[in-house]
Amino acid sequence: MCLYQFLNDAIDFEDANGDEIRYPGRVRKKGGDLQQDPVAASTAKHKNTRCKNTKDGYSTRRKRDTRHVNIKHKRLHINRRDQWATGADFGRPFLTQVANGVVILDYVRTTLSLLQLTRGLEERTIVVFPQGSDDPTAYRFYHWQYIDMFIYFSHHFVTIPPSTWTNAAHRNGVQMLGTVITEWQEGLQRCKTFLESESAYKAVGDKLVSIATYYKFDGWLINIENPIQGEKLGNLHGFVKYLAEQMHDQLPGSTVLWYDSVIRTGELKWQDALNEKNKMFFDVCDGIFLNYNWNDEKLFNSLSMAKGVDRSIDVFVGIDVFGRGCLGGGGFNTIEALQAIRRFNMSAAIFAQGWVYENQGREKFTENENK
Repeated sequence: MCLYQFLNDAIDFEDANGDEIRYPGRVRKKGGDLQQDPVAASTAKHKNTRCKNTKDGYSTRRKRDTRHVNIKHKRLHINRRDQWATGADFGRPFLTQVANGVVILDYVRTTLSLLQLTRGLEERTIVVFPQGSDDPTAYRFYHWQYIDMFIYFSHHFVTIPPSTWTNAAHRNGVQMLGTVITEWQEGLQRCKTFLESESAYKAVGDKLVSIATYYKFDGWLINIENPIQGEKLGNLHGFVKYLAEQMHDQLPGSTVLWYDSVIRTGELKWQDALNEKNKMFFDVCDGIFLNYNWNDEKLFNSLSMAKGVDRSIDVFVGIDVFGRGCLGGGGFNTIEALQAIRRFNMSAAIFAQGWVYENQGREKFTENENK
């Protein structure tokens, strides 16, 4: 879900099981040479115009029309974070930058968090290729006029919004955010690595700023879904603060959001509210994305705390369209949760709006999406 289309010289890619790296018409076995790939070759409309071995890996340049190329998903390794560098990334020249976020709704803001679909080449085509897809049943989002921010989300460590989504957001005055997430045992080990010291977390922060600057999107959602032990809690707080400061310095108008997860003791305890247990992170960034199992009492307490520092619109109350523990049960009743949030004059964060496409079928997607 992250970095599919960005084949930089200094980024370490592998597929989901770590066995191979695939390019249009060729496949390189891990540690081996490029070989002809009959599956990809048969679907590729154009092969690479150049593919050469470099110091850090393989670089590629493609012709523009590559809609039918079969490219496997790839991801960025934490142990190569110090080696990320810019490159000739497909689609990047079409990006435009938003100077400041545009608030469309009065007093409050609406954010969408996309849990990206991965079913079929048609959807991947939207993600990977700037010219989009010729499949009329492919997923699409066309409600930009109702939102202020769009978070491109996946369960990989670092998710960079594809250029197609960033372009669409910017053309409609909407900020585009990427995601940094750690979770489960793997996330615990990652946090031990990049929170080891001040210099370590600043190095990661600097790279995240460089990535956002290069790909021209507008900020990050920080989602730490594993416990943080000992002195590393202070480093996590320092990391969020440092990232927000550097993003604001390098990209004026950018946004760093904290997800309601780890609390001040280092425990992973979703609060479904802004309170004294998670306010330390809210204080050093641009806002908090609350978990979904809130009620009126928790919203009232969140509003009271946020109003004390004149930041009520910086509290994004989570709504899960799949309805997991959320008021109204999600789906077509999502409006019930949104109306409840609006009564408290706080912002809303709508998660996984792809529910319509996934659960109601592709053939009647537009009809259902407009309900």
